[in-house]
Amino acid sequence: MHVNTFTEALVSSLFLLLLLVLESSRSSVVSASSVVSPPQHNNNNNEAERDEERSWFLHPTDPRRRRRRLRTATTLDHCLLVLKLIDYEDHEKDDDVWVCEFPAAVAREELDGRDFLELTLPPAVLEKFHPISGTSILTIRKEDEDEDDEDGVGGVAYVEEALDTHDLSLYIPEHAHAAIGIEILEETHPRHYKARQRRRTEQQQQQHQQTHRRTQSTGQKSVLVVKVVDSTGVASPRANTLYDDWFNDPLSFKSGYEGCSKNQVQIEPANNGDDQIVQGILTVSIDLVAATTDGSSNAMINAAVNAARVALQIDDLSSAFDYVAVCQPVSGDWLAFAYANSYLSFYNGRWCNSVSTQMHEIGHNMGFGHSGRGDNSYGDRSSMMGYSYDNDDGPKMCFNAAKNYQLQWYNRQKATFDPLANLNTSRKFTMNGVDEYKVSGDTNEKLITLRLLLSGDTFIRENENSNFGNFGPDYYIGFNDAKGVNEGTLEGRNQILLFRKNEGGPDRYGTSTLLIALDVGKGVNINNWKGSSTVVTVLFESLTNNGRDANISIRTEDPNNPPTSSTTPQPAASPIRSPTASPVMPPTRSPTPRQTSQPTAVPTARPCFYDGNTTPNGGSLIGPTLTCVCQDGNWINCNENSNPEPTLPPAPSPTPKPTPVCKNSKDIVYVNKKGKKKKCNWVKTGKTLKIRKKRCISKKYRYLDKLIKENCPKACGEFAEKGICKNLFVSPFGKNKNK
Repeated sequence: MHVNTFTEALVSSLFLLLLLVLESSRSSVVSASSVVSPPQHNNNNNEAERDEERSWFLHPTDPRRRRRRLRTATTLDHCLLVLKLIDYEDHEKDDDVWVCEFPAAVAREELDGRDFLELTLPPAVLEKFHPISGTSILTIRKEDEDEDDEDGVGGVAYVEEALDTHDLSLYIPEHAHAAIGIEILEETHPRHYKARQRRRTEQQQQQHQQTHRRTQSTGQKSVLVVKVVDSTGVASPRANTLYDDWFNDPLSFKSGYEGCSKNQVQIEPANNGDDQIVQGILTVSIDLVAATTDGSSNAMINAAVNAARVALQIDDLSSAFDYVAVCQPVSGDWLAFAYANSYLSFYNGRWCNSVSTQMHEIGHNMGFGHSGRGDNSYGDRSSMMGYSYDNDDGPKMCFNAAKNYQLQWYNRQKATFDPLANLNTSRKFTMNGVDEYKVSGDTNEKLITLRLLLSGDTFIRENENSNFGNFGPDYYIGFNDAKGVNEGTLEGRNQILLFRKNEGGPDRYGTSTLLIALDVGKGVNINNWKGSSTVVTVLFESLTNNGRDANISIRTEDPNNPPTSSTTPQPAASPIRSPTASPVMPPTRSPTPRQTSQPTAVPTARPCFYDGNTTPNGGSLIGPTLTCVCQDGNWINCNENSNPEPTLPPAPSPTPKPTPVCKNSKDIVYVNKKGKKKKCNWVKTGKTLKIRKKRCISKKYRYLDKLIKENCPKACGEFAEKGICKNLFVSPFGKNKNK
């Protein structure tokens, strides 16, 4: 046993020695454009200490890796935690990773020029502190200098390098996890992302004598697009159209952001006077082969960033540009990724030309989380923070109500309404789509986004003894008007949409979820508001002004605390209309809500709603007199002879359904993730009856909030035996096999 152990150690040591020799010879031929060299020092004592600190030693269990100690806290004191959000073409593989961002000077001095190091650390170790990307510094209490760790080598943290890819990461051993902490920075701290924005503002004001207000999402933004060429001469396959797709096309990154913001954001192709930047595009070469390198790895990231810094002779790219977008050659199946509340985004091959991917990733830089629906974190297709599409000219759409509130673009037409401050009242609001926003003049009290205050203004601590936590959830309402800058929205067109944002409050990073899309005359109950007996009802009453004004009402009722007088309390929200008494005519039925599985940060109810296909118990609708109980936002006590029925505000009497017409739509009925458009004849191309049925009835193929069977009743009837025309079905190939 001892002989084998000695032999393994000897082989590992010889392997390391060989790789170090090869690395030494390799470093002599690496191009100057790929590495930023560390500065030279004259002090011999300091140099000796530095060499000891920076000396590598073999990984104790993995001969393919080596380590270097970070005994002092100097380097770790500069570890700004940022969230790296990696999107794959297969979204089942998507990943969110915490990384350390180091200042350029520290990266050059201590980390071979690497700004970003991934943390080899279980996510739960950090998540208990609720770090906020771009605002939190990682701290580790310094241990006794003479105390050894579990590997027999003193120290609490290490830089680890993969000897084949030269990828660096930061490793903190398990015994040191108890020493980890988080410091939340003040906004005035130079490392805070808002301080970085202020420095850029001051710099631009000095250069251009600008005096207008500039925030994270408003004002002039300088965007540098970096075209990466690998060591074999390969670049992104559509590199020759980068300028058009980012800055010049009728629908580009530039026109998209400027249009959605009503020109409150001005996107400028980078131009710092360096002739290497041509129309905002900088071309750099790296000493890596993209096809054999993980493009989302730190090796590729740091090689590209270092090459840009060397080419421009700029240590800190964030001091010169607001956003840096790196277009890499094709490498693997990842799509794109970005750092939240930061300035860097990366794109794999053709995805750098996709306008939705561009707006999505830089949305992360601006502090946006993803927009989901149900269990799908990308499922909200009404806005740019859901899926990205393989299309350089569409879809033409903006962001959802939760993001619109977080942005600084619609401040003149956004409001907060507190249901608990307005018990037993009915309030009316007029909602507009983003294309109707007025940057000046009279808004007539019309809103772009309305927040229903739940706990977003409350900091919810991890526990009563903790200083860590996050701001709580709120609901948001918006009118998804498919007009102008938002004419290409893919879901909830011309409907009232209700969202929930679970954490981060109104202004900070957090994901949002689309809960329901309402047509005129439809509504939804949100029960047990904030753990109380209050029921909040949102009703889409009417469309006026040629379809531009969506008129809604919000009614709050607490059966345990009925009104004691006819006086209507004044709302906290502003701007809003004067209160209007609720109609007294008997209510009509609305579709039965289904339960949602949306998680909550604090105990509160979720909306119950019905999607038109299934009831909570999997049965069918039975009758208007049958009811079941909605508790904590979920329907309970529902069985074969019981049917959920919310109590909703009065709605216009329904129009009798017309006689079914077996006629297919001639329009597009589905657009897949790659942007390919499908018409009704797509139904019959399914190779099996099972596939054709799935296409007709699955919500996966819902387009513009309609199932395929609704747009293609004839095709689904003939070829899938589904929908109102299923009587047309004769064989798996329809009536006519030659059709």
